[in-house]
Amino acid sequence: MVFILSLIIIYSSFFCLIRAEIRTSPLDWLYERYSFLIPVSFSLTLALIGLISNTSFYLDIPTEKNIYSVYIVAILFLPILWKNISHIKVTNISFSLDLSEKILLTIILYSAFLYIHRALAPWSDQDEITQYGYWTKSIANGFTYSTIGFYDALPRFAESLYSYFYFVLETTIFPKIIKIIGLFTTAQLLYFITYYITRKIKYGLTASLCFLITPEFSYMASSLKTDNVMMVFEFTSLVITILLFFERKQINSSVFKNYAATAIYMAIVATSIRTSAIYCLFIVSILMAYTLFLKSKKQCLLLLILSLIICVPYFLVYWINLFSYNNPIYPLGFELMGYFPQIEYLDAYKIDLLKSNYNINLNNKIAEF
Repeated sequence: MVFILSLIIIYSSFFCLIRAEIRTSPLDWLYERYSFLIPVSFSLTLALIGLISNTSFYLDIPTEKNIYSVYIVAILFLPILWKNISHIKVTNISFSLDLSEKILLTIILYSAFLYIHRALAPWSDQDEITQYGYWTKSIANGFTYSTIGFYDALPRFAESLYSYFYFVLETTIFPKIIKIIGLFTTAQLLYFITYYITRKIKYGLTASLCFLITPEFSYMASSLKTDNVMMVFEFTSLVITILLFFERKQINSSVFKNYAATAIYMAIVATSIRTSAIYCLFIVSILMAYTLFLKSKKQCLLLLILSLIICVPYFLVYWINLFSYNNPIYPLGFELMGYFPQIEYLDAYKIDLLKSNYNINLNNKIAEF
């Protein structure tokens, strides 16, 4: 229960900090947009907890010991929470929905019940049983970078993060419930950005419902696979980016830099989970940097420096692979690497071979990668 209490303290601190910042910014209308505040606070909480778990994993500090770092961080956050405690009060919540909106909301709530019920079911996905769930349990039971074998070359951010949720209750149900919460915070963000663009509650609820009934989520939403974790951070990054792009004329360069750094930060966390998120990081970074460059070259430079600093702890696996194999994405390899003998990769992980094995042919090399 100490771990859960620590999570609540850290989450509440982020929630209050965001509202305190928004209150004095040109985006003060966001102060009561809980469909934005709740998901972003959730993502920031997981990002911080993941940093502790992932760093400890590569420093060979087992979960049973490094979990105390989370408790220490929660204690350090207490003064921040106390200082901004006035912002935790939830106000001006109104539910004025027409019949169609009530029906949509009812279906969404019913889908939440179905997802939670699915989380209680035994493992059924092969990847979850043999890889992602297996490594989550292994890390929770004391496995670290030096003991995990060949698979140490692959990113283990998500597995190390969710090993905490397995460790505290010794069951896969708790981490799966957290996965479901992540799914619904993403649905909240989709509602927020759809409502922001259309100003229609009906469209926002429809977008969220269409997202939640995606067939693949029937098994992947509560799975311990890393795809759904990466999605949470990618979507948080993209929503903040879209919001900033539309509101760029209302925000001065200094405030824009802070918000843009948050968007890039979320994309960096996503990339630390799976290499494929590099495209999200690339798009968000270019758009935010270019937009800020038009406002202030100095603030743009500060944004780039801050982003590089954030990459240092979150990209530990890529730095280790770079020094060990001259290839940050080891064991992956692609055709161009064949011209550089010093770059190592495994033949079984060549992109062209993987495309052939999984029948991926999109006629677009960037999308296929």
